[in-house]
Amino acid sequence: MKFIVTLSEDEDGFIVSSCPALPGCHSQGRTPEEAVSNIKEAIEAYVESMVKRGEPLPDYSELREGKRWSESTTRRAPQSGGFGRG
Repeated sequence: MKFIVTLSEDEDGFIVSSCPALPGCHSQGRTPEEAVSNIKEAIEAYVESMVKRGEPLPDYSELREGKRWSESTTRRAPQSGGFGRG
């Protein structure tokens, strides 16, 4: 399963990372690489929580809404995935 991740810089210079398909799933880092690593962990925890609660995962069409960064993960979170610029 792939998730789109967006990155933006806040007023303090930190990079804020968000996953639009998972409401409230945000993180940050001092560098883009750190922000991506941190949001990856947040996505894995979010998906793991959804699976444990029996909640449906987002529809694939919802995952395609986003722009710059994407992350691969599976239902067996936490599991490492790869990032790439799109």
